[in-house]
Amino acid sequence: MFTAGSLFAACGNGNNQSTGADTSLVDTTKKEATQDNDAKFKHDSVMKEDADAVVDAYSGGLFEKSVADQASEKAMADDVKNFAKQLSADHGQLNDQLTSTATNYNITLPSGLSEKQTKELNKMGEKAGADYDKAFVNHMINGHKDAIKMFQKDSADCKNSDIRNLFASALPKLNEHLNMATELKHKMKK
Repeated sequence: MFTAGSLFAACGNGNNQSTGADTSLVDTTKKEATQDNDAKFKHDSVMKEDADAVVDAYSGGLFEKSVADQASEKAMADDVKNFAKQLSADHGQLNDQLTSTATNYNITLPSGLSEKQTKELNKMGEKAGADYDKAFVNHMINGHKDAIKMFQKDSADCKNSDIRNLFASALPKLNEHLNMATELKHKMKK
């Protein structure tokens, strides 16, 4: 599902990306969401840190879902397309859970991809055929390694038990995605 740098990090240039949920968000960049949360939680540094983790995870999820949606259309190999469809569904579901948690704790979320993420998505989209499949699978391996590290850290460090538990509960699916991507990479080498 997800890169700490590209997967969960930058978000928000006004490109609204559906997560499968009606988030009813105003067009908000990741930077604006973080600033809004900083203002809301200026007297609660613990909640501010937890809000930052939710924003990062949601932002990364938007990006990974966008990459997966692109791959479900552009990938050449059927197993890569099927993997992309599974990623899109799973990341949409996780972002729905993050949206629900954010709503419960008044956390502002970004509403679209960042300029950096959009550029990365477009650059990947310029590839075709087996080159595209390889780039997509490599992106998913690297992204999921980073996401797993981030979710492990947040599942240990977040102070809010609901947020901490959400990160912990997502780890098995992230590990499953990493294993699936790794298997696809080995299969492509044959």
